[in-house]
Amino acid sequence: MLAVSRSLGVMRKKQGFARSEVDARGGLLAMHDEEAVALWVEGVPKYLRNATFRGVPDALRLSIYRADQFYVDLVVRGSYASKTAAEEALLVMDHLRQELTVHPRVIYLGLTSALERARIEADGAGLQLKVRLTLHQTRYLLKFVSQVLRPRPQP
Repeated sequence: MLAVSRSLGVMRKKQGFARSEVDARGGLLAMHDEEAVALWVEGVPKYLRNATFRGVPDALRLSIYRADQFYVDLVVRGSYASKTAAEEALLVMDHLRQELTVHPRVIYLGLTSALERARIEADGAGLQLKVRLTLHQTRYLLKFVSQVLRPRPQP
């Protein structure tokens, strides 16, 4: 556990977290200023059925920041092996974002307008998606994520 925390601490420092923050909170608990929710997934391809899908990041961080009493800002950052891999993934992910705007589940959850407003940008060896969500959209999105992450019973 301590080795994982140290390793994540090194990564967090490279990602821009203040050294004092990482030292105080540890690599496992480091959060950005004003970050209300943080979800970090390492080894993303291991969790996907179709791991050969182009554009899948090596690691993913989902952050939610309070904007005001009606909105939150969602920031999703995917980390890739290189700047070139991130730039190639940008086209794939932006195309996927556009396709998902007409997906029945996205429409049902009321997330179409969020995906239409969302912007994906390359940032070194990473991609960053930013979008402002209503509290209604946030509630549905978090409920969906919590259901997806719930352990499934073994057959």
